[in-house]
Amino acid sequence: MAPIFLHELKEELEQKSSKELADIFFHCYYDWARTWLMWQDFKNLFTDNERIELLNKCGSAFFKAVYDSFHDSIIQSLTRLTDPQISGQGKNKYKNMSMQQFKKSLATKNNNMIIDQLITKLVCKTKFARKIRDKQISHTDFKTILGEIKKPDPAKIDEINEALDAAQAIFAYVIQSVLKKDDIIEPDYVGADAMWTLNMLYRGDEAFKEEIRTAEPTCPPEWVLKRVD
Repeated sequence: MAPIFLHELKEELEQKSSKELADIFFHCYYDWARTWLMWQDFKNLFTDNERIELLNKCGSAFFKAVYDSFHDSIIQSLTRLTDPQISGQGKNKYKNMSMQQFKKSLATKNNNMIIDQLITKLVCKTKFARKIRDKQISHTDFKTILGEIKKPDPAKIDEINEALDAAQAIFAYVIQSVLKKDDIIEPDYVGADAMWTLNMLYRGDEAFKEEIRTAEPTCPPEWVLKRVD
């Protein structure tokens, strides 16, 4: 099946709806896709005991920093997707690029109830991420750091999967309502950079170079989409 390119989808949405809707879709989808791809690498690296053992042998402090960086970036991205339409007050008020903007840009009598339900579900599914962000990432909660109250529970695999799926359902609805297509799309996970890195660490630099010498080049994954059968 031929790939779908995000900029082409943006142009089609702009032709069928408005530039504002197309811009919101493009930038929110790009942020979601980066998060989705990072999450695939995170799972490949850090959810298998044998791989974790290899990472600890290769450089435990470095890969702990990679773990923390990936984790915090994924959490921050999930919360950005559900930022309110407007933040701040008075002269400091500004508009956020978030999926909440679909409420306005996609507003019709038929769409209002459905998009509201989908976004409410996404906000619910990302509640855990906002708690972690507020207590540990964006801010250092005073009582939490002193151990006076319990730290937020670590993010669970199912929680992140369900949050990403809830966002994807909104993108699918936008495509269905504007373009009249039932396509569900996701980034084409072709690079698998984390696994290539592990392979090189395991097999050695020269053996790895020999293995990939004839490998076909791939497109940057965040720009290439595929339909999900």
